[in-house]
Amino acid sequence: MKTFLQAVVLSAVVVSGTGLTARAESPTGLNVTVGDPSRADQEYVWISNASNLPLFVERVYPGLESARKALNVKVRIAGPTSVDLGAFITTVDTECTKNPAGVIIVGGWDDALAAEVDKCIDKKVATVVTDGDLPTSKRLTYLGTNWYNLGFKHGEYQCQYHKEAGLKAGQIGTISFLAASNFIQARQGLRDALAKGCPDVKVVADESRAPT
Repeated sequence: MKTFLQAVVLSAVVVSGTGLTARAESPTGLNVTVGDPSRADQEYVWISNASNLPLFVERVYPGLESARKALNVKVRIAGPTSVDLGAFITTVDTECTKNPAGVIIVGGWDDALAAEVDKCIDKKVATVVTDGDLPTSKRLTYLGTNWYNLGFKHGEYQCQYHKEAGLKAGQIGTISFLAASNFIQARQGLRDALAKGCPDVKVVADESRAPT
């Protein structure tokens, strides 16, 4: 089941460039071919905070739909449409209680989600994490960005830009979801790269980006 759920995620990732309830009674597992008719009743639930963000609608949703068709399974989208961690956590708990074939959780919003992932695993629901890792959880795997490295690379390019422009000092700001753990990691990576490569370039403001 782990390998099959990874195939669902990978199919979505390939199409979208990013990051799926009733478990089938028919045979499942590694001995059943991907796309086999016996998988038609398997349902996978993709769950996120702010689940209708344009980024998700334009990139993730088409990837999930492509995976649904290619793998001959059911795929459903769940989660609050606003940034509401409490509602997000409740949704994860509710969906896993329904005993789906598997769930894909967008984990970058908050480290508190690790406990919810563990609950899903304990209920024998195959659970993978995308977009922001929850390394302390029991998740089967993580497919997504290393956000610290992303921020660090951004900082390196910022230093390169200042050097090429003949600037020795500068002030920059960031815009992101301030409380999201993946963006916290990215902002730290940015600061560490600046401190290493161009210490006179400072981050002077971190502004919040509201969902649109």
